[in-house]
Amino acid sequence: MQIARDDLSDGAVAKLLSDHLDQMFELSPASDVHALRPQELVDPRISFWSARCEHRVVGCCALKSLSNSVGEIKAMKVRGDCLRRGIAQRLLTTILEDARKRGFTKLYLETGNSSAFDPAIMLYRKHGFRECGPFGSYKRTSFSRFFLLEL
Repeated sequence: MQIARDDLSDGAVAKLLSDHLDQMFELSPASDVHALRPQELVDPRISFWSARCEHRVVGCCALKSLSNSVGEIKAMKVRGDCLRRGIAQRLLTTILEDARKRGFTKLYLETGNSSAFDPAIMLYRKHGFRECGPFGSYKRTSFSRFFLLEL
């Protein structure tokens, strides 16, 4: 598997992102879906990576710079048929390495609150993320959970 920066120009990751958005809208009310659409990921403040096995997109992740020292994980997705193969672990490691290289001191994320998000939350906790309150423009709702990692 190769993980590399992706500018989303070849469209190969579009199906995975579309499936991710559909799943988020199934699991949460529309007002609590904070996943970004592909066109929103093409932003100079966002670094985006795709994971590929034999040229097939199997996962992706994105890191948004909120300031010179603070970042937010904006995307973490692995194809459903590729779960439990360590792909999410490698994607998260990629984000953490990049955040540290950029000198970030804090890394935030927002995720869902249903049991469908439990595997992701377990992964974040394994890497030292702890639950916190809303950050940035997020509001506390019964459908969102917020996490912080001090780097």
